[in-house]
Amino acid sequence: MQEKVNKMTKIKERIIYFVENQGIKKIDFFNKIQVSSANFRGNAINTPLNSSSIENIIANYPQINLHWLITGKGEMLITKNKSEALKVEEPAETYGKEQKTDYELILKNNLLLKEQNQLQEELITMLKDKLQYTEEKLQQCEQDKNISQVTG
Repeated sequence: MQEKVNKMTKIKERIIYFVENQGIKKIDFFNKIQVSSANFRGNAINTPLNSSSIENIIANYPQINLHWLITGKGEMLITKNKSEALKVEEPAETYGKEQKTDYELILKNNLLLKEQNQLQEELITMLKDKLQYTEEKLQQCEQDKNISQVTG
């Protein structure tokens, strides 16, 4: 059985193998991952699978080994013991100064955007108030004009 898995070079072939191996109805699977079965037939099986579909597969079928799904290498399913082994525990020094600097820049940019958004909201409020005041003055002027025409 492992030999057949290794011969599958396309992600869609591995997905079909997973569905069949797990006894999942294809129609149910396709509905859950929100794709048409036509994406897995004919020439369409040679086209790439979009990231949303992969996300839906992982969300609905957490037992599937993502590494196997994408590369075809390793075991198809994650067992409890293996899922513990798959946890990424990289040392802090793996993330260099560049990543930290990028992260800090993103945080600063995020704060600046929030401040800019707040200022724009305040400006919108002020402009709405000014518009309302102007409309009231316009109405008052029209009333004064009508009164002067009646009395004049």
